[in-house]
Amino acid sequence: FRRVLLLLLLATGVVSGHRSAAWSVMSPNGLLQALAPHLGERTRVAKAGDHRVGSPVVYWMRSALRGHENPALDVAVSAANELGVSVIVLVHVEDRYAHATARRQMFLLQGAREAQAELRRRGVNVHVHVDRRQHRPPVVADFAKQASLVV
Repeated sequence: FRRVLLLLLLATGVVSGHRSAAWSVMSPNGLLQALAPHLGERTRVAKAGDHRVGSPVVYWMRSALRGHENPALDVAVSAANELGVSVIVLVHVEDRYAHATARRQMFLLQGAREAQAELRRRGVNVHVHVDRRQHRPPVVADFAKQASLVV
C-alpha cells in the first residue's frame, strides 16, 4: 500500500464546522481520527503551520493521476467534508525526474487530461500545472498558502 501524506497547515488546530452554527476546534489527530479507518491508517501528519479558516483543501496530485481508486484524493475529500470547505486538485506534471522521456511526458499529460475531465465531472475544481524549462513558478507553495490543508 502507498502511504498517503497529509500536510496539515495549522498551528493551533483545525476549525471544523459540522453543518451547524457551532464551530469546534479539531486537532490534527482529531482530523485523522475522523477519516475512515482504511484511510486513517495510511495517513500521517507531516507538518503543522498556520490555518486559514474557510479555505479549501488542496490535493497535490503528482503520481496517481486519476479521480477514482485514489486514497489520497479520498483523504482530501473526507477532510474537506469534515472541515465544511471545498477541494481543489492541483494536477502537477513535472519534467525533472529520472528517465524523463518525451514518451513518458506524453503519457503523463494524457493522464492529467483524463484526470481533469473525470474530476470535473464529479464537480471538483481542478488546476493543471505543467513544469517545463524556463517555467517553474512556485505553484504548489502558492496554493498551500491559500489552503486550510494540503494532501
